[in-house]
Amino acid sequence: MNGFWLILLAVFAAAGYFFAPRLFGFPRLKKVRYKTTPQGDLWLHIYMPPRQAAKPPPALLYFYGGGWVEGRVSQFQTQARHMAKAGVVVALAQYRVSSREGTAPDSAVEDAFDAFAYLLDSARDWNVDPQRIAIGGSSAGGHLAACVSLCQPPHELQLKTRPAIMLLLNPVLDLYTVTAELEFTCGEIALVDELERKGLRQQLSPQQQSFSKAPPTYMLYGSEDPLKKQGEYFTQKMLEHNKDVQSVSVPGQRHSFFNHPPHNLQVADELLLFLRKQGWV
Repeated sequence: MNGFWLILLAVFAAAGYFFAPRLFGFPRLKKVRYKTTPQGDLWLHIYMPPRQAAKPPPALLYFYGGGWVEGRVSQFQTQARHMAKAGVVVALAQYRVSSREGTAPDSAVEDAFDAFAYLLDSARDWNVDPQRIAIGGSSAGGHLAACVSLCQPPHELQLKTRPAIMLLLNPVLDLYTVTAELEFTCGEIALVDELERKGLRQQLSPQQQSFSKAPPTYMLYGSEDPLKKQGEYFTQKMLEHNKDVQSVSVPGQRHSFFNHPPHNLQVADELLLFLRKQGWV
């Protein structure tokens, strides 16, 4: 009899594992390899809304921060779950960084383009609307997101379209001007210098690109963030090109304040509000 109850308990546990996300509103997490590099495989952690929508939902491809030196997808997991509950498919992209893979920012940019291309090409498989894929990131991850939106793709990659919206949290936007170096750490400056040696510094600096096809953009900085000046220049350039941009400065806050409670969910709600204004959610 004890064996019977153990088997029955195992059946109920398995049923809860498979059906709890739909019954109780928990986002479903799926993990998929989007690229193989000489340093190893790279993965997307995709948070799916708990319930099937009547029409394909929008998606957000997001890149963590870390100065191209470090970083993990766990940085934005809480926010990803929160946004998935609201009906957005959120894909957190792993990419190469110097401390883990020994690579420079151009490799990270290449990974970002490839992650977007993968999500775009497989949108139907994930029941995602390919015309409503936003891209976002924080700090160096924001740089990657802006590069995918504005810079030339690497290795002759042909994209069917670019991201439809940018969601940028204290992004790095200028690698080219002298004043930009005042806003980087020594390790980050060394990585930017490596781009200079490769002749890629201007090419991978979003601020120096054409804004003619820039998508609607939400951008957030803490008022005490040294990168805030970059955001102000970027916003000015967007407005000069009559682009839809919302730039927010949060009083008294420093770099990456939104990674911690209570700001993490508050900022996630702000991102959802911007998507709602665009008619996405």
